[in-house]
Amino acid sequence: MGVPGNGNGIPLYPHAGGSPEAIHYLAAYPALTWAETTLPPPGGPDRVYKMFEEQRNISRGPEGIYIQPSKRPGFGWEIEVG
Repeated sequence: MGVPGNGNGIPLYPHAGGSPEAIHYLAAYPALTWAETTLPPPGGPDRVYKMFEEQRNISRGPEGIYIQPSKRPGFGWEIEVG
């Protein structure tokens, strides 16, 4: 969907686009400027919000939250081989 949308200037708003695995995909397509994501429920433990923000490189702005791609290679995953 990204290729036809990007090639024709059609804005796309992917469902669950705010997941860490989708951020690099979104950043690669200029036509994708917004994405739907879920947030931890209100009133939850502070550590859950902190973990959510760290995992997704969250920053806040006037329109809502912003998610940045990881600066690490690939999806930014850290895998320990045992």
